[in-house]
Amino acid sequence: MPRLPVYGADESTERVALFSFEGQDHYVGFMLLRYGDNWKISRQDSPLAGTNALGVPQKTTPAEFKKLISSN
Repeated sequence: MPRLPVYGADESTERVALFSFEGQDHYVGFMLLRYGDNWKISRQDSPLAGTNALGVPQKTTPAEFKKLISSN
């Protein structure tokens, strides 16, 4: 597999995570880079998911989050 131009990573991906804090649901995005067997966080946002560019968690509900990650 050829090296990606992003810092020599083997692979890159974007992910979003749903979490609960003080009784409220939020989500945040991440840009991840893989080097061999290890994944590193490159950025705390996901442009594809439209998360906050500053990495600020966004309030949501589990139903809204499911819509966000569904491939329609």
